[in-house]
Amino acid sequence: MTNTPIERDSYLVGVDLGTTLAKAAVYDTTGRLLGEAFRETQIRYPRPGIAEQDPAEFYQSAVSTIRAAIEQARISPHRVAALSIDSQAGGILGIDADWKPVMHFDSPLDTRSTPLKQRMMATAGERIFELSGASPTYGQKLLWCKEENPQAWKRVYKFIQPAAYVAGLLAGLSGEQAYMETTFICWSGLSDTARMAWSEELCQIFDVPLRVLPRIVSAYEIIGTLQPAAARDCGLPSGVPIAAGCADAAATLLGAGVIEPGLLFDISGTACIFGACINRYQTDVATRTLSCMNGILPGQFYQLGIVLGGRTHDWFVHEFCSAETNDSTADAKSVYAGMDARAASLPPGSDGVLCVPHLGGRWNPPEPNVRGLWMGFGWGHRKEHLYRSILEAVAYEYAFFLDRLRTTIPAIQFEEVRVMGSGAKSRLWNEIKSNVLGLPYRKLARNDLATWGSALLAGHAVGIFTDLAAAARASAKVTEDILPDKSTQQLYCQYRLLYHEVLKRNGASFDALANIAICNGI
Repeated sequence: MTNTPIERDSYLVGVDLGTTLAKAAVYDTTGRLLGEAFRETQIRYPRPGIAEQDPAEFYQSAVSTIRAAIEQARISPHRVAALSIDSQAGGILGIDADWKPVMHFDSPLDTRSTPLKQRMMATAGERIFELSGASPTYGQKLLWCKEENPQAWKRVYKFIQPAAYVAGLLAGLSGEQAYMETTFICWSGLSDTARMAWSEELCQIFDVPLRVLPRIVSAYEIIGTLQPAAARDCGLPSGVPIAAGCADAAATLLGAGVIEPGLLFDISGTACIFGACINRYQTDVATRTLSCMNGILPGQFYQLGIVLGGRTHDWFVHEFCSAETNDSTADAKSVYAGMDARAASLPPGSDGVLCVPHLGGRWNPPEPNVRGLWMGFGWGHRKEHLYRSILEAVAYEYAFFLDRLRTTIPAIQFEEVRVMGSGAKSRLWNEIKSNVLGLPYRKLARNDLATWGSALLAGHAVGIFTDLAAAARASAKVTEDILPDKSTQQLYCQYRLLYHEVLKRNGASFDALANIAICNGI
């Protein structure tokens, strides 16, 4: 379908299907937020290693938040010009020819397919990085489905992402119309990312039939229009155009205006993502640390590293801070703000406590056997020491990513970091990262970057924003600058060097622990 110009007094809807939270927002064409709604989504952990989500919940959370956001905005639903959906990108969902799920969504937090990821990397790791640009997060899940769940595999017509699944339900698509947008494909280990295509070579190596992979589209392609039943669910009229959408990180970066080559970014969510915008496809074959993801704009890429620091951060608060959670509820404050305040009173380095935060394995570089570790703590330490050490560990990982960026892109002088995501609310965390990296941290005025990024795509799809880059750039306003302190930076330099030495020296121990678990069926 082609772009059709729409009146500029219309409204746009952006939906963000994150790992644990769904959000929808309504905007006017100046980018003003008129209404928003949130709904938590559940990850099920029936047994260790299994993490899955119900596809029906993706749909229900999307339509309920759209309806609530429209109601809060107090606008005429008939003036909504278009909508777009972004979603988490690391997992995969199989559907049949009638768009019905044949499996739960296999979350990126699920580790059942880890041995198959190791097999993929051992078989053709260098070629995967050359063509796909990243270590796979869901290609191995296709292999797991094929080998360990053959009944589901027989029913799979296409593998898709949550954003496409919900958009397809809204538009009444069939399996033949299934699609995957370009910012999702690098995580497959099966793509030719630079060409925005599936790699026949990689698919042949891993015996993945091209028939189960959907067509690849741009984020602002209109994939259909809102059908009557879905329109009633959303509280919108039928016929509203739906743009293809993109990965949640890509939507966030667009909403933040991170579109100029050389701009550094930090997306602090469940996955903490640090990287830079670049203007060419660039792989890190040498160390397999940095991934290369397509951007939204033509010729745009992001080179980045990921650490699941937000997941570890949340896990720690949930498991060890119940008293603080109760206190914060009574005081109507965030438990994270309370723990931040206690941790802020500690010196850099958490009084000698060092944390390895990889509770689900290290993503970048791919070291799946690495697990969580605290060292240096004694009877005099308290939970805020452990809490702060998690925040610092993510910063130490970022420092490693920054070193790799300076090596792979030596011509660029990095001058600042734009921070976004739920973790950007923590001034303490921003200060820690600024001091570890020795770079200014710049916080943006908007907190709704992913939904705004999706709304920008919707507006571009229907011709409201003819220059998408200009629209993104115009709405990115900085409200706070955090500058590094030189003496603190020097102290953190010692800790970050020790952190990476700990990882290096304990690699064999992590592997041995994993082998014991495998041999004993744990």
